[in-house]
Parts: sequence; structure tokens; C-alpha cells
Amino acid sequence: MGVLLLSSGSRDDVGASFLAVYGGNHLVVCFYLIFLSYIVTVLIGTLRLAWRYKNYAQQQYLRVGMYLLVAGDICGLVYSLYLGGTVVMSYLSLPLPPGATTYAATYLGLGALLLVLSGPTISIWGPRLATPWRAATQQRALRQLHPLWLALTTAMPYVRRQPTHTLSDAVGYRLYRRVIEIRDGLLILEPYRDLHLEQQSTAGTTVDVATHARSLASVLHAFSAKECDDDHRTADAVEDDRSESGQATGDQDGAMITREISPMKEEVAYLTQLSRAFARLDVRS
Repeated sequence: MGVLLLSSGSRDDVGASFLAVYGGNHLVVCFYLIFLSYIVTVLIGTLRLAWRYKNYAQQQYLRVGMYLLVAGDICGLVYSLYLGGTVVMSYLSLPLPPGATTYAATYLGLGALLLVLSGPTISIWGPRLATPWRAATQQRALRQLHPLWLALTTAMPYVRRQPTHTLSDAVGYRLYRRVIEIRDGLLILEPYRDLHLEQQSTAGTTVDVATHARSLASVLHAFSAKECDDDHRTADAVEDDRSESGQATGDQDGAMITREISPMKEEVAYLTQLSRAFARLDVRS
């Protein structure tokens, strides 16, 4: 292309468009159309593959990247076909399509380029960009879980896990620990009444959460009032179980925390609803 442009003898005036300078040169036009055909072929291939495999992507950012790549390929196809049509119509001295003398096509090509580049790279910069939002969401969940966590750990101090300072994601680690401690407390309370607070999804109704909160309040009251050896045996059993499984799970905590919080999303959502309902009962009482 460079050799053709230099050998055409046309003077590349500043401010003149490509069509105004080289639109009548059939060699330049043919090479330009061949180049656009290559671009269209590549875009169709990547669009077909991205559209086929986008539903198989399990990781969130990978799936979003597939959709961005599909959008970028579509914009790139429109941009390439528009440029090709403009060049052909200019060469045949036909009226140019709308926007040929403006920067609309340039902005469309720039948008296609940004989308195509963002799709494969979002897995790198996406999590970092979402870190402030994720930290704020986790901090809000910590505050909402505090009433339920405080009631359980006050009645059963031994369910608290020993704090560590080796993980960089402090907020996510604290949220993970709080969910585990709440679950430990709920499991200990189950034998005191036929209370099955299994994991619920956010589709659970407010009535169900309020019922569980009232049941939990009554069980906690009975647990606190019961002063017998069962409490000490339960505490010893929990401590022994943790001491035996400490070596097996200690190395796994870091790997689990480094993963995204999305696998715990439904459980955290339900426990926050339960905590809010429990706090409302505490306020009313």
C-alpha cells in the first residue's frame, strides 16, 4: 500500500480525505478493498467463535469478555463494510453514503477497536477496576451480619476463629470468616430444637426469613438459659474438631479466599436477610 501511495503521484494535502486524494486510483482502491476483505474475514471468524463459546464461559469476566468481543466484531464489520461501500461509490462517482464526510465512521472504528481489545483483556483489568465496589459491598455485608454474628458469638465464644494477618484481602477474609462462624453457631443450635436453617437463596420470602429469625431467637434464649454439661462438651467437641482439621484446612483457606466471593453470594444474601430480621426482633423486644 505504501508503494502504491508513493508512486501514485498524488499530493497528500493536509486536511484532505483519503477518498479525495486516492479515490480515483484503481490500484489503491483494489488493494484497499483486498485489505478490508481480509479484515472482514478475520472479524467473521472471531465473531463466530466468540458467539459459539460465550455460553460455555463459567468465569464472570471471561463471559463478559466474550460479549465485548462479539460487540466489537459486529461494530468492526459494520465499519469495514461501510468503508468498502464508500470507496466503491466514490470510485464509481456515485453519491456517497450518509456520514462519509464526517467523523462518524472514525468514531465507529475507534469503538470497535476498544471493544475488541477490551474483550480478551478484561480478565486482567476488570477485577482491579471492580475492587473498590467489591470491597464496599463486602463491608456493607459485614455490617449487616454483625447483629446475628454478635448474638451467636456472645452465646458461644468458642465459634470465633483465630484472626490471621497473612491475607491481603482483609475485607473479603473477614466476611468469609463471619459466614463460617455464623454457620458454626447455627449448626450447634440445631440439636436444641428441630431447627433446620439450611442455605437459602435470595428467592426466599420475607415471611420465611422472619420465621427463622423468631425460631433462632427462641433457641438462643433456651441455649443461654441452659446451664449444664452439654454446653461444655459441645465446646470441647468443636475445639477438638478444629484442632484435628486445622492442618488440613489451614492451607486451603488462602486458596478459597483468593477466589471471588460469587460462590458465597446466595448464602451471604440469605444470612444478611436473617440478620436484619433478627435485629428487628431484638429492637422490638
